[in-house]
This record gives sequence, C-alpha cells and structure tokens, in this order.
Amino acid sequence: MKYTCTSNFIFTSGNALPGDVVVFLSHSGNTKECLEVARHLKKRDVPVLAIVGKNDCFLRDCSDALLSYDTGDDIKETLSVVPSRSVVLQEILINGVVSELIRRRKFNLINFAKSHPGGSLGEQLSE
Repeated sequence: MKYTCTSNFIFTSGNALPGDVVVFLSHSGNTKECLEVARHLKKRDVPVLAIVGKNDCFLRDCSDALLSYDTGDDIKETLSVVPSRSVVLQEILINGVVSELIRRRKFNLINFAKSHPGGSLGEQLSE
C-alpha cells in the first residue's frame, strides 16, 4: 500500500479553525505533501509552524515560523534514508514548543485533567 497524504490533507484543511496552528515535521522541508497542505493553509490564513532539518527548504516559504535543527552536516540516518535521528531532534524541538506554550498559558494539572479524562493518567488526576 502506497502512503498518501490525501486523507490528512482533507482533515487538516477542512478542520482548521481560527486560532489553530498547524505544525509540520519534515527533515528535508521539501516533502511534496507537506508543501501542498502548507500552501493551502496559507491561503486560508491558518498559521503554519515548520520543524525542519534544513534551513534552505521550500517549506520555509509556506510557514509563518520555522524551527530548524540544521547541523551543517547531513545527519546519518539509519540505512542513510530511514528517519531515526532526525525524528529524535524533531521531538526535542516540539517538546520545547509545548513546554513554552504550557508556561505562557499557565496551563496546569487541573486544565490537563479536564481534557484528559481517560486512561491511567486520567484516573490518577481524578483522585
């Protein structure tokens, strides 16, 4: 089965609401499907944050903000193509963004419990 981004494109473009921000994670910053969706969202005035491994990429032109983990050298991925190390770097950056949003919005455990009622975390927070 070939992976396509069509269903994600329909979901993303159709459900973005005022105040939403769409985050793209792309090592190259040139992934065709990401560019297509980002351009569409830009036309709809939906803010786009791109987290990429290359500063010099096409996604830069479609984004309102860009975070890059560009190391100057190509990251040596597994088998030279399978994202593994770049995924870890993306996770570090997105966790930094989330931590800063939590701090700025003064989001606390009570807020978290309201939006996370299920699972073991929900059970712990409801006690």
